[in-house]
Amino acid sequence: MVSRVKLDMQVVQDKFAERRLELGVLTFKGWLMSFLMLGTVVAWLFAGHASSLASIALVSVVLMFALRLVDWSEVEKHVQWGVVLMYGGAIAIGKALSDTGAATWLAHTLIPGDMMGLALIALLVLITLLFTESVSNAAAVAIVLPIAIPVGAAVGIEPIVIALTVGIIAGFAFMLPMGTPPNAMIYGSGYVNPIHMLKYGAVLSITALVMFLLVITYWWPVLGLHY
Repeated sequence: MVSRVKLDMQVVQDKFAERRLELGVLTFKGWLMSFLMLGTVVAWLFAGHASSLASIALVSVVLMFALRLVDWSEVEKHVQWGVVLMYGGAIAIGKALSDTGAATWLAHTLIPGDMMGLALIALLVLITLLFTESVSNAAAVAIVLPIAIPVGAAVGIEPIVIALTVGIIAGFAFMLPMGTPPNAMIYGSGYVNPIHMLKYGAVLSITALVMFLLVITYWWPVLGLHY
């Protein structure tokens, strides 16, 4: 039985009010930081296709230090280096799996050649979920998609169906910190117990998988996506 978590929002509001009193009136640096953040978001929206999102963020961080809006000593106090190294390690593992061919071997081992239709889609869902909980979602797609598309084509499943399946499921990383950067940041806050993250994340993952299978069974055919 899942226990309910009660949130006292008044405590949160009081904390915000207390913090605002500590900071006082917004200074020139505060306004400058606000414009820099707004400019970063606008650049992500309109220039994200031409330049990578990470490059835009890196430029903003460099400007933040160049304009002396913040000191490195203050930033370092709030950086969870263990989480940074953990996520970097997950990316490295995903790259190593792809470059060495271990991912291809594992995918061919897990995907039987005689499966087709909904059974094959369900198996691809489980394999993608397994990878996306272990490495980043981008790495999971890079590992599974090149194998999944020819396997699906061999049994008559359109590539767009395979691509949508793998791409959507790669975003269902709820259980482990290394699955996605938001998970890593939430875990790094220190307020989330790994066991609780695994338990409640499993509930979310199972619910999402069931809903996804219902959608591809009853809604995708209406949109013209067949398997």
